[in-house]
Amino acid sequence: MVQTIYKGMGLLEVLPDLAAVEERLKREASSPVGLMQRQAQYILLGRGKRLRPLLILLAASFYRADREAVLDAAVAVELIHTASLVHDDVIDEAGRRRGKKSLNSCWGNHMAVLVGDFLFARAFRILSKYAHLGLLEKMTDVIGTMCEGELEQADSAFDLEKTEEDYLEQIYKKTGCLLRACCEIGAKLSAMPEGEIELLKEYGLQLGYAFQIVDDIADYISKPDEIGKPVGLDLSRGIITLPLLYILGDDKYGALLKRMLSVAEDRRLSSAALDKVRQMVEEGGGVEYALACAQRRVEEAKKTLAAFADCEEKRLLIKIADSVVERISKP
Repeated sequence: MVQTIYKGMGLLEVLPDLAAVEERLKREASSPVGLMQRQAQYILLGRGKRLRPLLILLAASFYRADREAVLDAAVAVELIHTASLVHDDVIDEAGRRRGKKSLNSCWGNHMAVLVGDFLFARAFRILSKYAHLGLLEKMTDVIGTMCEGELEQADSAFDLEKTEEDYLEQIYKKTGCLLRACCEIGAKLSAMPEGEIELLKEYGLQLGYAFQIVDDIADYISKPDEIGKPVGLDLSRGIITLPLLYILGDDKYGALLKRMLSVAEDRRLSSAALDKVRQMVEEGGGVEYALACAQRRVEEAKKTLAAFADCEEKRLLIKIADSVVERISKP
């Protein structure tokens, strides 16, 4: 599976520890309770991109690092990320995740919540070994911030007064803070100087902004089999992301969109209204605007790497940043 995930990027040659991360994830998905193990393996060993453990490994690779601690941190962060996705799918009533049926659609919400809790517990058990390094405190703070971001997003559904600044604050909490923490953790587990740690944290932050903006664009233009989850889910629930936010200020479409959102029954858009909004967002340039914003964030991320000597790890970080926008801008 590792070879499939990283096909064409040459990552296993540069970071052989990726294979070790996969083996440890298999171990953490094990349980004496057969049903728990089947469900944990189903969601954890699927088609995830492993972006977060990859960032930890790359951030730790510039200087001498404690390999055991780096591997443990990479595994723990992927467990936390996967657990959060499981809980998100329960909240969203999502039917698909990572290209297949979601855990909750297979076994029900009750089971899915328990599996998510199980993965969180496994992550905390790992991180507790490094309490003296602040890893547990860092990640619990990040989880709290992520929960706040999700709650704020839900609370601001159909909020026509939402600003771009509000949106950026929410996606920092949903995505940016975790990717920044991954870069920080990896760097701090090595002998990296403080100034360079700050640069990598900024790289992770800008990457997080770009990543979430692209995810929000996908809600408008992708097909379910392309992104492995339902398309239009956020839009149907009145979650106002950057493509729609831009069009709400448009002279041609803004007033009509505001009327449609303000009269949505039961705070849900109908299928017909959903198609109409997606059409207006595309025709009015909302997707184009958001894509340009994501590209600017990618360029900001890459700028932070200028201070690092040229090496394969640096080139991979640049490649990862470029791939964020490429995955949706390619025909």
